[in-house]
Amino acid sequence: MLVEETSSSGWDAIDHAIAKLYGNLEPKHYGTLIPYSSGGNDPLDCISIYQRTGIS
Repeated sequence: MLVEETSSSGWDAIDHAIAKLYGNLEPKHYGTLIPYSSGGNDPLDCISIYQRTGIS
């Protein structure tokens, strides 16, 4: 399945805030097999996880 990337001011604001916290650190992305909108059981379609070594 091909996922088309789009840009929006809301998502850009989230990316900007994340960049302040994590810099260039690449997240790990995890998603569901069946999206909730297509009848899946998980209300979140995906998550991104950033590894941190310290508390700031």
